[in-house]
Amino acid sequence: IIAIGQTNGFAVLPYLRASCQNSVPSCPNDCPSHPNDWPSHSLSLQSSHSQSDNEASTWELQSTLTTITSPWLTIHNERLKDGGTLLDYWRVEKDDSAVIVTIHQGYFCFPRQSYRPGVGRATLDFPGGKIPPSSPLDGSSDDDDENVEMVQRQEVASNILKSELGILDTSRPSSKDDIYADFYAINAQEGYAINSSFSNQRLYGFVAILRDEVVLDTSRLSYYKEFPATVRGARELLVILPCLQCRILLLEWVQGQLLLLVDNDDS
Repeated sequence: IIAIGQTNGFAVLPYLRASCQNSVPSCPNDCPSHPNDWPSHSLSLQSSHSQSDNEASTWELQSTLTTITSPWLTIHNERLKDGGTLLDYWRVEKDDSAVIVTIHQGYFCFPRQSYRPGVGRATLDFPGGKIPPSSPLDGSSDDDDENVEMVQRQEVASNILKSELGILDTSRPSSKDDIYADFYAINAQEGYAINSSFSNQRLYGFVAILRDEVVLDTSRLSYYKEFPATVRGARELLVILPCLQCRILLLEWVQGQLLLLVDNDDS
């Protein structure tokens, strides 16, 4: 079902009401304000996982031909065997990344545009940065480690946001969490593969809604209070937002807003 109209030109992803109710977990806070906590991939078919696992089992690593390391990444040249065929592949290991869709006083917030060597120019982006790998806990279960990793990722994302937006020390309440009206993960359990054929890097998305009284250093911001945090504002932002990671997380946020509209219409 594709719904267009009151969505300001956005198409609602093909959610069936029954599928949503049966497949999407409820918000851990038991409230409707975190629609993006609902992973869209939860609607995928179980059979697709077993098929992909069988396909992956036919690939065997034969040897590592070259490894190049740097503080930023590690590059491997590996020889793999697919059935009876030998194939040489290059593979990159990188830290995972975090992007935080940030809202302050009803507007999307962006740090000052930074020069990106990959494209040779400064670009507009949401606050973001890398998430270093976490260390497993001694004597802990896999579930414990996973929960710790989620908490650590959220803490790293929060620190990235504060640094990039230049949140003034004089505006910080006694508790660091008090700067947020809300802070939640878009894909807490499993990050999105950024380029699965070439890299292990995953993207973790967050939404941060700052309290209105938080003071921002506007000299460190771009497009301050130019794009309202609405579906229409997001559509206008997409016209100039070049970062694919930022765009997909913005669309995830939009999807959540549209689901709230559907829920409100039903109620």
